[in-house]
Amino acid sequence: MVKIILIIGTRPEIIKCSEVIHRFNSKPVDFLIINTFQHFDKNMGSIFYDEFNINRIPRMDLGNSSSDVDLMGKKLTSILTKESPDLVIVHGDTNSALAGALSAENLDIPVAHIEAGLRCFNRDIIEETNRIRIDHLSNLLFCPTEKEHKNLVLEGIRPDKICITGNTIVDVINHNEKKISNSSILSDLKLKHNSYLLLTLHRKETTENIEIFRKILHKLNEAAVLYGLPILVSNTPKDFKNHI
Repeated sequence: MVKIILIIGTRPEIIKCSEVIHRFNSKPVDFLIINTFQHFDKNMGSIFYDEFNINRIPRMDLGNSSSDVDLMGKKLTSILTKESPDLVIVHGDTNSALAGALSAENLDIPVAHIEAGLRCFNRDIIEETNRIRIDHLSNLLFCPTEKEHKNLVLEGIRPDKICITGNTIVDVINHNEKKISNSSILSDLKLKHNSYLLLTLHRKETTENIEIFRKILHKLNEAAVLYGLPILVSNTPKDFKNHI
């Protein structure tokens, strides 16, 4: 039986790979998840195993969470050596994905990269260098669209290694459409449908630079005033509270 290991460790990876996990779990393969715990907080990680009904899938946790690629890589190499899978799957551009791809490549285990080919063309962003390194380590590259396929070909990756599959988040949304439509999140937060602004802000290039962070918040406030819409602020970094 073919043995496949999926390496994930962050909230987006768990969410975006939930449908991939369900599909593999229904096939005659030996399927195992390895969670690096790069996102170790329950609300950033383990809660989604329950919400997306993947908590019963065979899983190994690294524990002692860390975002250090070398540290994760040593632990992953030990597990992969013992498990000896036929294929390792990684997703996206996280340090967990890079550590997984490097570990598998060092052990001559084929690597498949989901969400391959994405580029922002800014090498100052760590996720960009991660994407490029993972893509060039991978044996199978699954792209969301033709645009990402073109990026990979221009970088010299053989077309026969690349496949356009669409974005897994679309499958996740379609599968959970009923749950989403029945969600009470708007009433819980006292918001009205189509009457609020939503912003995700997390990259250190913005959140760790007080001037950039302040400008973003000021522009957000201007937009809220212009359109007469409320802003919901959650988990604001303590260091920035006096600057908002």
